[in-house]
Amino acid sequence: MVLVCTIRDYLPEPGELVEFRASATGDGLDHPAGACDVQTTHVRRHLTAPEAGHGWLATFFDLPGRVDVGALARAWRTWLRRHDALRTWFTPEDTGLKRRLLPPEAVTVRPVGHNRRASGEAVRAWMRERFTEAISPVTWPGFVAGAIVRDKSSTLFFAVDHAHTDGCSLARVFAEIRALYTAETGGAPALLPRTGSHLDYCLAEARSNAALDPAHPVATQWVDFLSRGLPASLALPLGIDPGGRHPSVYETVDLLDLRQAEAFAAACRRAGASFAAGAIGALALAEHELAGTSHYRRLMVAHTRGERRWHAAQGWFVNLVPVEFPVTDGRSFTATAGAAHHALGRAQAMAAVSPARVLELHPAAALALGSTVPPVLSYVDLRHTPGSRDWTAAGFGVLGSGAPVGGVSVWLWRLWQGLRLTVAYPDNPVARDSVHRYLHQLRRILEPAAVGSRTTPPPVVALPRAAAPEPAQAGSL
Repeated sequence: MVLVCTIRDYLPEPGELVEFRASATGDGLDHPAGACDVQTTHVRRHLTAPEAGHGWLATFFDLPGRVDVGALARAWRTWLRRHDALRTWFTPEDTGLKRRLLPPEAVTVRPVGHNRRASGEAVRAWMRERFTEAISPVTWPGFVAGAIVRDKSSTLFFAVDHAHTDGCSLARVFAEIRALYTAETGGAPALLPRTGSHLDYCLAEARSNAALDPAHPVATQWVDFLSRGLPASLALPLGIDPGGRHPSVYETVDLLDLRQAEAFAAACRRAGASFAAGAIGALALAEHELAGTSHYRRLMVAHTRGERRWHAAQGWFVNLVPVEFPVTDGRSFTATAGAAHHALGRAQAMAAVSPARVLELHPAAALALGSTVPPVLSYVDLRHTPGSRDWTAAGFGVLGSGAPVGGVSVWLWRLWQGLRLTVAYPDNPVARDSVHRYLHQLRRILEPAAVGSRTTPPPVVALPRAAAPEPAQAGSL
């Protein structure tokens, strides 16, 4: 299974550290694409409190044997030249954020040795220090690429500022770098898909924002949702003061194995619901059964890669969408999954509209969100990401910086091996007890649902696919 953790909990095998350091000729050019809304929010938070660790994301995976560092440097160079998002950075000005872009041919990569580290702790310490000092949305390069070189296997890693990536982007690094490295070492040519431009995406969002008016249906849906207050992250005691940021713990657990996930998918189909809706319905039932909540309300990460031209691009392609549906005493899994399915259909239909623009048009509603990063819910089906069948054998994983949290965030991952969950919560005994009780209750709901014992009422009719597309990649880090 894919490992998802923070740098604090990552313990790689020791080896020789090699960094693949990017440099460029020239200072880049101003580009008309400004930061998209999620980038703008992220960069402003970074500029206001750079020490808060709003941060970076990273991926790591193994290649067999002792890597050819020269060939790997050339592979990273080719890869960086493919993706414009990774050749940009932002400079703050009085009028906002200006984007600078390096042309592909200006970028080169050279290997820089950092000697052998004798323990995993020493490797981790170097990575943590290097990522913290080097990665920023307002400098270039905003990433660190490297390898832990050993005779029998070598671990590659790539850490990048969140301004330039999301979970789906990170997941694609594995297949592309492996293909490019294989080609550089005399193997088969790298037959990679054409990459779309994240900068074009930013320009498209700006055009869409300009056309949005306060009466747009999505804007009124947002205002209605926020008029009832900001969703709780988990309706259980967390031992924190609301509105603050607190040291975090990230835990990853396996909820369903492959056989159970397939049975659960069948139960969802019988309920007229997607797998995502069933999983989120189970989250809602667990919270209801522990805390008596009558409605499940969350801010959910939704992907915005709807156009095929952006499927292979690196960049931050997400928006937040509101999800809300009723959960009542005695309500079955079937009925709850059906309600969640309808709610996700409505939410995904809102994904193309930037909530930041909505809040510009309705400033009173913006007050409900506050100024900190809200807890989120995410579901992402990674099974059809190129190379995903090889992830387990290659030790593929994702790292986060372990930034402070204001509540409980949940990420659900559908993988070839089953269903996995990552949860981030405040690092205190009260929150830990609540989260562990929540996960225990969630398992009690999921396992019988997979074999059909909680699916007795008549099935809920699914919405037409065009009206409620399956949110198969409805989320990201």
